Amino acid sequence: MRRYFYNDDGDTCLSQYRGPFTPRMVADAADALAGTAVTTLVYCVAPSDLVNYPSQVADMPGWRRTPSHESGHYRRQYEFYQHVRREGWDIPRMVMERCAGLGLEFMPSVRMNDAHFGQKVHPTEHPWTSRFWLEHQDLAMGPADFPFWGNEHLHDFRHPEVRAYRQALLDEVIDRYGDQGVELDWTRHYTFFRPGEARPDLLTDMVVRARQRLDARGGARRPLIVRVAPTVQSSRACGLDVATWVRRGLVDYVVPSSPSRYISVDLPVHEWLELVAGTGVEVHPSPDSASPFGDGQATVGMYRAAASNAYALGAHGFYVFNLFCQGFPLDGDQYRILRDVAHPAALDRRDKLFLASPDAALWRPDTDILPMKLEAVGSTAQVAIQVGDDVGRHQADGTLRQARLRLCLDYLEPDEEVSVRLNGQPLESGSPRPRRATQREVVAHTRQVSAWTYEGRELGSNPGIWLEFDADPSLYNSGDNRISLRRERGVGPPIQVVRAELRVRYGYCD
Repeated sequence: MRRYFYNDDGDTCLSQYRGPFTPRMVADAADALAGTAVTTLVYCVAPSDLVNYPSQVADMPGWRRTPSHESGHYRRQYEFYQHVRREGWDIPRMVMERCAGLGLEFMPSVRMNDAHFGQKVHPTEHPWTSRFWLEHQDLAMGPADFPFWGNEHLHDFRHPEVRAYRQALLDEVIDRYGDQGVELDWTRHYTFFRPGEARPDLLTDMVVRARQRLDARGGARRPLIVRVAPTVQSSRACGLDVATWVRRGLVDYVVPSSPSRYISVDLPVHEWLELVAGTGVEVHPSPDSASPFGDGQATVGMYRAAASNAYALGAHGFYVFNLFCQGFPLDGDQYRILRDVAHPAALDRRDKLFLASPDAALWRPDTDILPMKLEAVGSTAQVAIQVGDDVGRHQADGTLRQARLRLCLDYLEPDEEVSVRLNGQPLESGSPRPRRATQREVVAHTRQVSAWTYEGRELGSNPGIWLEFDADPSLYNSGDNRISLRRERGVGPPIQVVRAELRVRYGYCD
């Protein structure tokens, strides 16, 4: 079976509905996928530090009332889960049954360590904190140099009590909802041990137990999905020995994922394919749904670029994650995304936006990572853009309309000059001399750029200066492309390269 996965976090949309609480609010997680190419709904049953079903192991939201429950989103959420308790709803079971009626597979997902309950307010006051955490605060990580906000509050898996708790939760989920498989989500938030103290063998034991629990149900093999860090090395560093899981036949699908909320259009799928070669294990990369630019939402063009790159490298499929964060119920662009990334044929001759990822430091140690600075005259920088499309071939067959390379710089005086090379070949600018934005353009830019994005942090209200190149399409590689920049003239402050992208547009009918 060729599976196409869609992940729902099992909570975000539920408390956003207007009016009275109804079963439709729950069933919509499946109904939103009716008529799409999605085969499998991966439904989170353990968001943050709590679960969304009546558990004998963990707590549901609303098990206690906190000051945050007195207004806004959390008040509505508290009221919703009180209704769930009164009515005896089993949310995953309800979604599971609706999936069966629609011909969809249902696989529960368990987040193995999720730090959301440690963000914004302290866990002792947060609505998403569990009773187990409050009773075992001494088992938390404690202060350290963690990659994510709030990770110091996560439980340390070195402690047998922590592993036993998580394992009991996994056992319960597999027994109750694992008819068609289960997912272990190790990506919220990539921290299971203190820095330098990883014990991969302890996590492997948990994966072994999950595999055994699935197999004990009898019948055909049920898939075990693992969401992991974006690279083999970064997964291993945080304690995920995926190579051993694959070699021992424990898992069926490996899902390398974006290291942040930003969409990663150039995940290193090739190294995962090398890891699973000859085993039957499939690799389904999972970029996220946020954009580092603009309004903070990844566009259709970005999704197409991510899928094009993945399929060009040989990915077995594509895993859609956090798409509902762009708005629920899903609408026009979201359904275009679901359609286009489902299969390589659906991406053929479709407009795309390939770009350099600010998160790529984990898998591109041989290039500079955005933002890049050109200090003195003669200083250089190099950025890479992965391009899954064969741009030159489409130019030759007459279906390519445009392949435009665009570079955004934060500061450039009129008498300064920056030279650009594409895969070693010098480029001439296809536009007039760079110019500063007008005040009206600055205002328009400020309105559509979210402050929390990478672009908002680096540029603020400054829209930057764009260099655009309509280069010969034959210069682009189908694969890795290197753009080199050199500061040729100028005595001003450092020039910062903030953004690099390739916009590809097609047209094959009049």
